[in-house]
Amino acid sequence: MKKTLLTFYSTLCILNSTLAQTDSLRYTQESGTLKEQRFIDRYDYVFMTKEPTKWMLKAGYSSGGTMSGQFVQYENKLSPSFSVGLGAYFERSINSGFFGEIRWYYEMKKRIAENKSANNFSGNYFGFFSAYNTTNQQIINLYQSHPVGARQSFEIRWGLQRRFFNHGFADLGISLGGISSQKLDYNYPVTAVLNSGIKANFFLQTNWRMGVAWGDFKPSKNIPTCEILRCYDTQKDLLKIAWPSITLGFNQFNLNMSIAYEHKLGKTPFSLNLQTDFRINGFVMNDINFVVQNNPTQTEKGNILSVNSRLSNTLQPRFYLNHRRRLLEGKEGLWGWYLAASLSHIYSNSSMKFNSSYQDNRTYSYLTLGPTAGFQQKIFKHGYLDFNATMTRPIHVFSNNLNIGDWVFSPNLRLGFAF
Repeated sequence: MKKTLLTFYSTLCILNSTLAQTDSLRYTQESGTLKEQRFIDRYDYVFMTKEPTKWMLKAGYSSGGTMSGQFVQYENKLSPSFSVGLGAYFERSINSGFFGEIRWYYEMKKRIAENKSANNFSGNYFGFFSAYNTTNQQIINLYQSHPVGARQSFEIRWGLQRRFFNHGFADLGISLGGISSQKLDYNYPVTAVLNSGIKANFFLQTNWRMGVAWGDFKPSKNIPTCEILRCYDTQKDLLKIAWPSITLGFNQFNLNMSIAYEHKLGKTPFSLNLQTDFRINGFVMNDINFVVQNNPTQTEKGNILSVNSRLSNTLQPRFYLNHRRRLLEGKEGLWGWYLAASLSHIYSNSSMKFNSSYQDNRTYSYLTLGPTAGFQQKIFKHGYLDFNATMTRPIHVFSNNLNIGDWVFSPNLRLGFAF
């Protein structure tokens, strides 16, 4: 646990220092009483730190153990240091709910006094977060069941939120909290029944949100975007490590991570992107009453252990659009809009165990292929954003217990570090 905490803290410190780097042009006058003035600041341009903002409406995607999926949120300043926010979210047809939070931007008042920032939402913060959601999900490939439940969570968060140019924002952090689940009813093939009741769990997790924002600010014009984001970087190789999603709790765990290597093929618009995505999650449910199949009068009490994992290795040849025009302008790096073909090998395993009376373990291995369209952008020296959407379909199955399905639409958003 200590190593995990140190890893979280070190990663956040690196990200904070990366986002805080500045490149400025200064004007000084050696004679007279005029003080040094700062005219242009790369940091101020990107994160709009000098734009006063009293309220923001945010919409985008959130990743975290207690809130994942699309969301919309309204945040309003109560004072330069404190804000309150309310929002709602949903993840396909699985989860939906609403949340509220109070934030303390602990450096904002000092930065305003030092003329380093205006009163806005670009800053580091401590916060209290609470969410309530309902679940209506069909679990496939394991139980064929329809669990329905309600969850409520409370968290203490540390994070950093930044505006991104006129209408973008990013919010990354770490939180410690608790979650309670209740009114859960399961219908397993073995006819298990989970009694209604409250199940509490404590956790430590990472989280991030990213999307678009509107507010009472005036959009800036003629921002030198390329100069700020290093569009002219001619780097031909990129090692990309996405911001991980991690949840550690007494009764659950979750890890979602991605690493990729991309190589540009000469001075052509083509590149090869090799990517590995890994996801594992599990949970324990204690004191579950199972009704013996075909005998509703006989029950057995015990614990459920469930673990699910998925490993995906993808080969993705990319074609960057407008390459000739970008080459004439000196913009030759691995960034911009692209088209690609995604060939992936997917290996997944799902297991569930109830005492020694019931065990289920299923493994799937298959190849998928499909077209991809996306946009990639470097952010400063060691940051990157990669958003794409893929339509894939299994083309070969290595497992006898899996049928080839239809086309699947998969949007992906990755924000992290690039070297």
